[in-house]
Amino acid sequence: MVVFTEAETIMSKRGNAVKVQAKAEAKVEVAEEIEVKEGDGEAPPEGPAVGEAQAAYDARKLVWAKLGGVELAPPRSNLAFVTWRVIQIGDSLQSKEVLAAFDALGNLALPNGERFDAGCVRALPVIGRALWHARTRQLTAAAQAVTVSLPTKLVEEATKLRGRMLKVVEYQCVDEDDADDPVAADLASIRAVQGPRYLDLATDLSRLAAYYRDPQWLPVLQADARRYNEKHGALADSLAGRILTQLQQRDDGAAVWAIEVNRGWADLQSTWDAARRGASFLFWPDADAKVPPLGAIRPAPGRKGAANDDEEPAKPAEPAEPAKPA
Repeated sequence: MVVFTEAETIMSKRGNAVKVQAKAEAKVEVAEEIEVKEGDGEAPPEGPAVGEAQAAYDARKLVWAKLGGVELAPPRSNLAFVTWRVIQIGDSLQSKEVLAAFDALGNLALPNGERFDAGCVRALPVIGRALWHARTRQLTAAAQAVTVSLPTKLVEEATKLRGRMLKVVEYQCVDEDDADDPVAADLASIRAVQGPRYLDLATDLSRLAAYYRDPQWLPVLQADARRYNEKHGALADSLAGRILTQLQQRDDGAAVWAIEVNRGWADLQSTWDAARRGASFLFWPDADAKVPPLGAIRPAPGRKGAANDDEEPAKPAEPAEPAKPA
């Protein structure tokens, strides 16, 4: 059950202008049409208002603290773009009629005995703003960071492993015939040093370890008997955690906020997946147009800043209208 503070209630009111025509289906009112006001698709250069983002973070930080720490995986590279689209899409779901439809769905008894928690829909714009705040604080701390010293053996082992895993993933997962291959773009951002050196190294290891866990890529990697090592994924996670822990102990502000970003990303993933489960029923058969998979939210290929979210997010495409529900 999600408990909302006053700050979260305020966040939910900042939605796009919405026009809804409802249709009764199994005693659930479902939004048939949502029109987004022209211009709402453009992200302001500074992102959401500072006060709103801070209030959203304050509302979620206790939830985030329970999600873990250095063991959490970092988000992918285009975080600014994804976060702003999450805010846009989350805001578009905050009309009274749409929320009532999700609430009604929560009252239905599911075959497995569980119930849909409509609170996940209300939480989306809050989590988006909170994550924006954490990422902004991380970038600020990184710009002010003073290089700290870590054990030479730890750094050397982590650097060597990073290089080896990069080669394996690039050799097996990159489609050389696709000029806009997302894996190639991801690896390019991993190669680029972004922020403090050791924090960047830890983040790179965590991102590479994700390929070694991904059911899509694991069989592909395992086919490379000469280069692939089944222990490297877990080792990369372990080394990344050790680096982050030592940076925390040295009061490295960028590392502290990097962990908050990872917590926010974990919160967003689980909440987004829960909202999509409800949307898949309410907006069938075109739920993906209204609440797309999180992994499908990415900048257009070749856009400036597509591989590095430190740059200002460009204007994204406006959310597609969901079709009438079945």
